[in-house]
Parts: sequence; structure tokens; C-alpha cells
Amino acid sequence: MAMINEVDLRNGIISELRPGVRNQVTTACELMERLYYGRGKNARGKTRYRKGSDLNEMLSYGNKRSKETDGREDVVVPHSFSAEKQMVVKYGWRVGDILLHDDDLSSNKTGLQIFNLMATRIKNMTEGMAEDVALALYAGKRLKGANGGSAKAFDGIKEVIGNDNIYGGIDRVAFPWFQSKVVDYVKLAASPADSLISLLKIDAMHGQIKLGRKTMPTLQITSQELWQEIVTSARKERSVIEKDPSLSIERGVDNIVLNGSPVIADINCPMYPSTVAGDPAGTMRGDWYYINEDTIQLFVDPDYDFKVSEWKDVYGTKIGGADNGKTGISVHSRALYVKLAMCLYCNEPRSNGKYVGFTLPTE
Repeated sequence: MAMINEVDLRNGIISELRPGVRNQVTTACELMERLYYGRGKNARGKTRYRKGSDLNEMLSYGNKRSKETDGREDVVVPHSFSAEKQMVVKYGWRVGDILLHDDDLSSNKTGLQIFNLMATRIKNMTEGMAEDVALALYAGKRLKGANGGSAKAFDGIKEVIGNDNIYGGIDRVAFPWFQSKVVDYVKLAASPADSLISLLKIDAMHGQIKLGRKTMPTLQITSQELWQEIVTSARKERSVIEKDPSLSIERGVDNIVLNGSPVIADINCPMYPSTVAGDPAGTMRGDWYYINEDTIQLFVDPDYDFKVSEWKDVYGTKIGGADNGKTGISVHSRALYVKLAMCLYCNEPRSNGKYVGFTLPTE
């Protein structure tokens, strides 16, 4: 059996392969990339770091007007405290694992062979972790893990931009000032004809969100199909679309700028089968997001920014379909865990909006 220095192997993985894991996971999704790195000329977002299990902030709303007095000696009845709500956003966790089996040590004779084997397993782990993070980012509610639990899951953009859900512990129905602007054709059970995407609707939503310069969306994200339909419609109507070369992406889709903010087609924001009763079979729907990157930020716990754990013993690992049980030591493995703790934080949801359930014209 080959002898291996697990400390050196772990150090090699951290120094040589961990940067690649971070890069692939954080660039697999257009929105994740902009929030993590602050890409694009209009991007304000950039990862912020804060330790802990959650983020807390006291939010105030309502006005506290001044009062008149007749002189410096007058007794003035003090104002009651302005309304306040505590916002608590919990970190969500994604964990990837890299296994090293006893059998690996007998079949790979040199340290280089073992390192190359680990590189393959890290590649597989990274691809899965990148897909999971992209899925979590666009998930509606806290994404449940394989064990069915949701306590360590991640609140996606659908949860952050909403008007009738609970986000950060605040009920948006009870506190309308914490609502985003939302038109949900699915909940309205709107027909495909009434849900058709159009430039008029895109402009209307942008106008309702843009209450002032500071609340203007800095980014619009949608599916490639909806993006293409808007481009086609704009060309037919001879509207002016500004192409911004600095915002082009690698997936072969040029970005456009509408109403001052870039529109990005993200493959992780796909069309989905309609659940509206009465829709014809095969009807697909999609979403369109208006995001203000001044108000939506990605926070990461610096202690768990793709942190690689120490080697952990694992017993009863399944190999080749066989399960030796928790007490079986004939199948013994060690594992490194790559941990990421992050959350989407938005303290001004009204500066963001979305359409849910857009449909496309039929052929």
C-alpha cells in the first residue's frame, strides 16, 4: 500500500485546487458572479464578509415630525418611538466532499497518481457544488438539502424579491413597506395571452421601481428565451437598444441595456412548465428580475469562504453499490469538506421587482 502524507496532500489541494473551486462555483451563474466580484460597469455589488450565523439590522419606517414650542422652558411631550422591525437573515450553507478510500492507496502507487485522482474528484465535486449554488440562488424558498432539512439552506432571489412572503423574519403582508414590486401571472392565474411579455410591460415595471435615482435597477435578469423575444420586439418597433461590449458573456448571448440597466440572459434562470390551470399542454413560463445592486448584497462568512476542513474519518462508505454499514471498517475512507456559508441581504426590497410567469407568443 502506498504511503501518503495526508497533511501535504491537503495542503496541495488548498494551494493548487481551492482557487479553481472558488472561481468555478462563483462564475457558474451570472448573478452570482456579479454579486461576488462586482462585475460590469453598472455593478455595485461585491462580496462582503461578516462572521456569525446570521445578519441582524434594525429597520425603521414612518416619519417622526418636529414640534413647535412657545419657549425654551416649555414642557414638550416627547414623540413615541418610530416604528422599528428587526431583520434577521441567516447564512445558508453548501458543502462539497472529497473522499479518499483505502482502496485508492493500493491502486495508486505514487503521490502524483493520488493527487491526480483527487483532482478528478475535486472537479466532480466542484461541478456539483456550482450547480447547487446556482440553483439555490434562483430558488423560491430555502433550498432543502439531500437530508430533507432546511435549517442550513439558502434564501434565493425569489425569496428576497417578493411581496407576500416572510423574508428576514419580516412578514411583508403585514408590513407593505418591505415589499418588492411584483406582478405574478401564475398566482393571478392569467391566461397565456394576458401573460405575454412585451416592451410596454418591461418599461412599466421599471418606471414603478424607479422612484428616484437611488432606487433605479442596475441589472435585469431573465431567461434566454424571454431575452430573445424582447430583442426581437425591440427591433420590430425600432426601439433603441444599446449594446454594451463590456458586459458580453461567454455563453454567446450579447447583453443589452434597457432603461439604463443591462439585461442579462442567465441559463440558470430558465423557462419552466406552467402550473396555471387551463393553460394548454406544453405552455412554458419564465421570470424577469429587476435588481438594484446597491440594495442586494452577497455576504459570506470569512471563516467559511470555501474553507477546506481537516481530514475526517468516514465509515460505511458505499463503494461499487455495496454498503458495509456504519460499523464496517473494511471500507474506510477519509474526507475533506469544502464549506461555503453565504446569504443574500436586502434591506430595501422596494428598489427591486419581478415579473413571474411571463409567456411567449405562439408560433
